[in-house]
Amino acid sequence: MMQFPKKYNIFSLAFYPLGDRNIWMFCLFMNNADKLQRVQMERVNCSICNWTGIIANPTIPELYYGCPNRWELLKEANEIPVVNCPVCSHVLPKHSIWVSD
Repeated sequence: MMQFPKKYNIFSLAFYPLGDRNIWMFCLFMNNADKLQRVQMERVNCSICNWTGIIANPTIPELYYGCPNRWELLKEANEIPVVNCPVCSHVLPKHSIWVSD
């Protein structure tokens, strides 16, 4: 996880306390049009050309756990335009707003 912010400067890693026991959690953020967007990195495979790579997916509900406006943020994340397969331009199986090279 620590390698992404080092390799790609559009990502930032944040730590925050969660709950009353102050358990420290982390979240990866992506700078998306001057807005920090929570994302989860996932490995996907294109069903058309068989490309395999890493994507940034903002639509994982757990990313917004603890946020007072969690469902609004998740709705906004679902509206972010997707990035298609870098090889054949087919839609990937997950909501990808960034694709590895």
